[in-house]
Order: sequence, then structure tokens, then C-alpha cells
Amino acid sequence: MRLRFHPLFGLRVQAGFAGDGNNYAGFSVTPTDGCKKLLDRFAIRYRQEPSGISLYYQTLPIDHSIVAKRPVVTEHVFRFLIKAIDPAINGFADIRNWEADTIYVLRNPVYNLPGEMIMHNGPLLNPRRFAPLSFKQPVVLQPGASYVDILDDTGVSVGILPVRPIEAGEAAGSKIEVVADLGKQGEGNYTLRHVFAGGPADYPVFVSSDYEPAVLAVAGILYQNGPAYTGATPAQQFLIQLAARAVDWFYEVYIHPRNRTLYPANQLQLVHRPEGAAPPFGFSVSGVADNVNGRVTFKSDLPISFPNRALQLDLIRPPTTVVLPRLPMPSTGTLIQTAPQQLASSVIVNI
Repeated sequence: MRLRFHPLFGLRVQAGFAGDGNNYAGFSVTPTDGCKKLLDRFAIRYRQEPSGISLYYQTLPIDHSIVAKRPVVTEHVFRFLIKAIDPAINGFADIRNWEADTIYVLRNPVYNLPGEMIMHNGPLLNPRRFAPLSFKQPVVLQPGASYVDILDDTGVSVGILPVRPIEAGEAAGSKIEVVADLGKQGEGNYTLRHVFAGGPADYPVFVSSDYEPAVLAVAGILYQNGPAYTGATPAQQFLIQLAARAVDWFYEVYIHPRNRTLYPANQLQLVHRPEGAAPPFGFSVSGVADNVNGRVTFKSDLPISFPNRALQLDLIRPPTTVVLPRLPMPSTGTLIQTAPQQLASSVIVNI
């Protein structure tokens, strides 16, 4: 007997810095171990694609049937791990505060509409800890007895961990590690709530048997077959749209001695000539223009994202003299950190 499958839904990560993002291969999307068990349960197969994944359900063994052999008749969460495989992704995508052992947790708002549904649109914010099913959580010792209440994603307590009080001779702020074992509960979002007299203190965590430090995000798709979805083409697409990361652009201009009279540093301007009716990016002098040594630095008035095509930036001496046309653009190869979560990129220009 020949098995037949029909599209169920797809998940795609789109990147604002790469045009429409459809063919950007900077991410891998894979089902978690728990998700694979769900897929087997409902006779669903998957195919990995550049920055995405597509699911196909097995149909009844009838010609041209689109009826699922094992329909998803109650709500289940299908989770997929998203990993960045492009080493420059932190410069291109607006991914804030991510570091190893943290993860962004995303969830679809709806599932019973046909076509495309936006699961996330914008920067990735507020990552939580990512840990295996059994892990140690540091908590601050308190003067009196306290405990850690483990809450699941619905706020229901699934375990209590006692914490001893701080002892004489231990410095204020001393910590102890409590062991949380969530193997019976399984992967998902939890909050370890340390309850004490001056508390509580919450420690959000996502646990999974697929834990590894380099995972960027987990996308949990709450799903159920419903009357608004028939399985007919086009199947549903859940979209994660990452905003492009914007950074400060600097242009450091150095004027050769023979040109300092012709092009005084304090008379130069950097202008953006946008296409069509788009507003121009503004650039202002950073610091003080130095006519004697022939130096001036321009900084973008606002952070600018790295575009997927060239911009026309001209160095001019008003009113009409174009000193250098079409200056090169900054790149992620010159990224520097100027403050926490603030990046800049610079270009050196010689006249």
C-alpha cells in the first residue's frame, strides 16, 4: 500500500536584513525530542528547509483523500528548536541579551486560520535560562527558612525544594544550588520561585532533553485540527520575522595635507541620497572637526540596520561639490561594542 501525505503546516524564520528572508539559510529549525514523539503519534512527517521546516500528515488510504489518518483532535504543543548557523547573525539580527545557556521562548497566538500567521515580528527580547531536565539553580540564602516552588507554564506547583537558612559566618548574598529534576514533567516552561520573608524571587527556565548551549530560541506551536482548517493547499505557515539589528554608523574622514585647504574638515558633510520618497538617514559631526590635522568623524543620527543592498552615501562640500561619491558601507566585520547591548561600525575614508 502506498502511503500518502498532505501538507499540515510549516514554520519559517524570516530575516528583515535579508530582503524577504525566504531563502536565507542562517538558521536551522528542528523538532525537539518531545515533538518527534508527537509527530510519530499523529503519523506526521517533516522536512527541513533553509531556515524552516514543513510538516505533512498521513491521509486515509483513499485516492485523493485529504482526511488525516490520525487527526490532532485536542490541543498539543509542537516545539521546534531554532539555532543560528551564521556566525555573523548577532550583527545582522536584532537579538538582544542572548548568551549561551539562554533561550527565547516563542508561541503562536492562533492556529485555526488558513494561510500565513505571524508568530513573532520584531526583535528577540527577554531570554530565559535554558537547561536540561535535571539542573542546579543558584538561590540566595536567607536569614530564615525558605523554599523553592516549581511552577509549570500554567502556574501549577509541581514540586517544592527546601532551602536552608544562612548560617553564622556566611557572607550576605551567599548562594546555594538547589537541584530541580523535571524528568517526570517533561520539556517546557517553568518558574522556580524562591519564597522567603522578603521575596519572592523568580527564576524562569525552559527545560528540554535537547538542551545545548548554542540554541537561540524554541518555537512552541499550539495546534489542533479545527473547522477553519481543512488541510487543503495552501497549508498554514507560521512565520517568525526577526527585525534587522540597527547600529551606530561612523565615518572617520582623514584629509591629506595637500587637500586640507581645498576641503576643510569643518566644511564637509555626509549625505544620504535615498531612493524614491524614502526619508534620508541623517549624519552629524561627532566631536569637533579638526582643520589643522584634517580629521572629522560623522555619526549617524539614529542607529541604522545593515541593508541587503548598497546605499548611496556621498561626502560633499556644500553647496554642490561632491568630494567622494558612493562611500563604502559599514559591515559586521567592523562591529564594536560601545555600551551594553549597543553596537557600532566604522568606515575610514581618506581624501
